Amino acid sequence: MSRGFGLPVDNFPGRSSIGARLAGMVSPMEFARLRGRVDSHHETLRALSDTLLDVKETVDRHTATLDQHTTTLDQHTTTLDQHTAILDEHTAVLNEHTAILGQHGATLDRHTGMLTSHGEMLAEILRRLPEPESDATSELGERP
Repeated sequence: MSRGFGLPVDNFPGRSSIGARLAGMVSPMEFARLRGRVDSHHETLRALSDTLLDVKETVDRHTATLDQHTTTLDQHTTTLDQHTAILDEHTAVLNEHTAILGQHGATLDRHTGMLTSHGEMLAEILRRLPEPESDATSELGERP
């Protein structure tokens, strides 16, 4: 297979490979040095590629975890919204009950005042009544 200028893509020395052409252009020591550099770069690229794949796997796992957390957060937000609505309803009922309690307190104060007034009136009425005659009534207040 060739790419670009009709040169083979492989790095193996052969009759028509780049390696064979390069070997014919430089000294055997220079070729060995260049081959070592290419092999070193190849290993570096392989290590980088492996590392990149590991990073991608980690990112994918983190993305999946983030998606799960987002789903859970959305569920919690929905529940919180529901609880907030219920709390608002309860707060409205509490406010109504507080107003009614205030009205009942005022009614109780009026009734307490009336009871006190009635008690005072009863005491005055009893004070004005003539004392019963002692021989006309028995101990139990019955007439003979």
